[in-house]
Amino acid sequence: MDRTTALKAAIVGTLALALLVPVSMIRDLIAERQARRNEAVAGIALGWGQRQTLAGPYLYVPYEHAWTEVTQEIVDGRTHERRLERRESGLVRLPADKVHWAVDATTSERARGIYKARLYFARVRAEGLLRVPANFSLAQRKGRTEWGAPFLVLGVSGPRGIRSVGALSIGTQSSGFVPGAGDAALPAGIHAPLELPSPAKTQALEFSFALELAGAEALAIAPLARDTSVAIRADWPHPSYRGVFLPASHEISADGFDARWQVSRYAAQGAERLAACGGAKPCSQLLAQTLEVSFIEQAGLYQRLERASKYGFLFIGLTFAAFGAVLAALDGALYMLLQAEDYALLAGSLLLFGLLAAVMIATRSVDWYRLARAGGGV
Repeated sequence: MDRTTALKAAIVGTLALALLVPVSMIRDLIAERQARRNEAVAGIALGWGQRQTLAGPYLYVPYEHAWTEVTQEIVDGRTHERRLERRESGLVRLPADKVHWAVDATTSERARGIYKARLYFARVRAEGLLRVPANFSLAQRKGRTEWGAPFLVLGVSGPRGIRSVGALSIGTQSSGFVPGAGDAALPAGIHAPLELPSPAKTQALEFSFALELAGAEALAIAPLARDTSVAIRADWPHPSYRGVFLPASHEISADGFDARWQVSRYAAQGAERLAACGGAKPCSQLLAQTLEVSFIEQAGLYQRLERASKYGFLFIGLTFAAFGAVLAALDGALYMLLQAEDYALLAGSLLLFGLLAAVMIATRSVDWYRLARAGGGV
């Protein structure tokens, strides 16, 4: 490569880099606007209801176990018994045997300035079966166990979005939900106190409840029952299915979507995750596996702008590459023309004929007479 060619390549590279500077500034501006949009959406969701995750339901039973610890010691050759009363507190978490969730959601948009947030209002109904084993499956130990008041726990990640909650119908009784999850393993939720017969008997209780929930952007369910089925229907035509579990079937139309999930006990392992959580302390495993649907906007404005900015260097690079390619073809043709000794005249004539033909084709629609008259010619 001679010095002239190297200088041309350096100039072209410098110009390309210089043109990438405004592209980078545009990308920074897009990122800034995207961050402002996220802040606006978060502000709207704070007043309406944020992304919602439902977890459970499951049975929570506190207890206290008391026993007498007997030790023997020898004092002055005599054996003495020493009795010490011991007590410890514990809890049992029992998953529902099966739960069916039915969700019917309607979507809307709220604007703050030029930014819009996708909101939804969901009518949720759950029904299932709760099998309560004898002594709540707690292993028999020496001493006595005093059971506390059991309650049914439902995790709701954004309780601010709860609009109404119906009474829990379980077995032959009805119980109202009260605020708070009641279990430190979940960050937020509601719970319903229960009155169960003697814990020594095995029980099978059917239950159902309903609630109205407001949220933004996405709705998720953490299946903690042994077997979970979910049916979600909404009027948004662009759902995005996320989370660990994908729907078994779904239909999408211009009027919305209808999706169904079937999560078995072998896949969800709700009982195992509940058992893995220790005492009364936060447990992230309960929300680790979810099924989720997001109400996304197909090819949104900022997504298109980000794509365009990412391809900006291609526009610049391909423009210079095309000009370099045309220039290289021209130089190559002239070089071959100079190297052709016997056929120089023929090659030059063909090249000029080709160029003349190209010019004639490019200007075939030009009215030369009108241009001449407009210029003052005869």
